[in-house]
Amino acid sequence: MICSNCGNEINEDLKKCPSCGINLTIEPKPGEPAPFFIRFAAFWLDTFIISFTSWTLFVIAHYSSYSALQKKVEFIFFYTEPKVWTYFPYLSVLGLVYFVFFHAWIGQTPAKYIFRLKVVKNSGTPIMYLQALLRWLGYWLDMFSIFAGFFLGGLKFTKYRALHDLVAGTKVIFNGDLPEKEEIKAKRAFKIFGAFIVILLLSVLVPSITYRVGIYMDVRKAMIITESVDELREAVKAYQVTNGKYPDTLDMLIPDFIDEIPLLDLGIPEHPPTREVRIYEYYPEGEYGTWGYNRETGKVIIFCDDHVIGGYTPLEMTRDIEYNVSQKLDQ
Repeated sequence: MICSNCGNEINEDLKKCPSCGINLTIEPKPGEPAPFFIRFAAFWLDTFIISFTSWTLFVIAHYSSYSALQKKVEFIFFYTEPKVWTYFPYLSVLGLVYFVFFHAWIGQTPAKYIFRLKVVKNSGTPIMYLQALLRWLGYWLDMFSIFAGFFLGGLKFTKYRALHDLVAGTKVIFNGDLPEKEEIKAKRAFKIFGAFIVILLLSVLVPSITYRVGIYMDVRKAMIITESVDELREAVKAYQVTNGKYPDTLDMLIPDFIDEIPLLDLGIPEHPPTREVRIYEYYPEGEYGTWGYNRETGKVIIFCDDHVIGGYTPLEMTRDIEYNVSQKLDQ
């Protein structure tokens, strides 16, 4: 037989564990120290809840971010960009809110609620936020001691208090079934924390969705510009095939080859929509936000500065519209 508190193997006929002294014949009564292995299970269930929620927030925040999209991040195991260590601030902050809020509000985290455990002062009264914070800081001491501090909670001489309990002046007791008022308070706390998580998710998702909509609109605008460039270039080629030379101006394409010069809308305040065409001979220069045309080569380009469509840079399009768009369309 294994003791549920200290884990030592004992004789089945014994009523008390010779190692830790816990009563083996009955379930702990409300107010008695909580068995260590039940505390251990509750702690790791809390850890799973926090880790899963933190990782979800981390993935959503970084995968949907602009830098992540640029680097085509794929969250596979631990080969990620941004670096996985940036996940730990999410874990730390959420863990702080989780443990401090629940312990100070109702003395129970969701896992402790499931296992019917409660954190109280050594005097048996509810703990306050300061003690809840000290207890959370004590968890870090447990980790720095390679969890040796946590296992103090299974020893009789510490009165079944772990290192974080000793730091905060608290203890974990078996709480039994909650009275109706405490049950209502516990459920209210869970709803509040759930609302907090939803708000966090929305704070990450709303900017992400807004960004993605912006990217979609920018790429759509880039596609329209590309189609307009294609239209002009095809018209220039058709004119050359028909007349044996390139047109002196793009206006000569109207109306036999195109109905009108396409509207060039870069979505940049400095360059309002225009149908203007500037003729260039050798090296395309200028920041005009207009069409550019070389009558010797029949090449159609876009005169533009470092601005990009809508304030974003679609990677598959260009970092400089003037050169990269035209180069891509030449391929």
